[in-house]
Amino acid sequence: MNRKNLCFGFGVSLFFISIFCQAKEEPDWAIYDDDDRIEVTSKDVPQFIKELSGAVAGRIRKDDLYCSGDSCSLYSKNLQEKFGLCDDQPFNQQNAPYDCTGWLINGDTMVTAGHCVDNLETAKNFKWVFNWNDQTPQKFSASQVRSISHVIKVKRDFETGVDYAVVKLNQAYFNPMNKYFEIRHFGEISVYDDISILGHPLGLPMKWAAGAKVSLTKSNELFMATLDSFSGNSGSPVINMVTQKVEGILVRGESDFYYDRENGCRKHSYYLSRDKRGEQVVRIKLIKEIIGLAN
Repeated sequence: MNRKNLCFGFGVSLFFISIFCQAKEEPDWAIYDDDDRIEVTSKDVPQFIKELSGAVAGRIRKDDLYCSGDSCSLYSKNLQEKFGLCDDQPFNQQNAPYDCTGWLINGDTMVTAGHCVDNLETAKNFKWVFNWNDQTPQKFSASQVRSISHVIKVKRDFETGVDYAVVKLNQAYFNPMNKYFEIRHFGEISVYDDISILGHPLGLPMKWAAGAKVSLTKSNELFMATLDSFSGNSGSPVINMVTQKVEGILVRGESDFYYDRENGCRKHSYYLSRDKRGEQVVRIKLIKEIIGLAN
């Protein structure tokens, strides 16, 4: 995405402050150092991540989802068609139907970004498909599809950048791996802690991206991290690889792509983690009381 934060800062000491002085209405994301995204079905994914992936959903417009009886299929362009990408870009031929990610703390309570919900009327235009990965057949079970029936809490604060939603589903979804997300209840995440992200970057089948670090933690509401994340990752859980608990919700970041004028197409944006840039993550502590009540 190309929308930029309108803030400016002077030097590294003021950079973190500057990125929050005007929160972007539409988020951006990018790659830091190397692209660490892999299929969640890969043998290189830790078992606890595979188990949690069954409690992750992607948001799709209901008009792009077709269900008949016990099976569903969806309409989507592939990634290259959707974004006008160059031929050498990763995952080009995979379908990319989703625009947000959500995750379960129990069978019927889901957490995501606030801009992925807004309100119940807006939410009615979308469905959420669980456990959709590169091994999911073209026709999949209707039991994987849910909608939002009740909004517990939505907050979008353009001044601080806080952006989250906690919602109830129309029907409980039971993760076939029998596992749901746990959150941090005490203490604070530290700079350089190892974290990862689960979700639907650019709307793709579910990916896991590890190798990320917390880069800045000076805000009480958000921290920054070198997560390889994109549009479609909005709402994704950011997971501490030591505690295996959720530290926050991915909400926005750097630009996804740049335009390659020589080839007339777009390519993924890459940044260096040493530059103290990062994706913005809403701290999970802001919603732990709401989640407690929801349970």
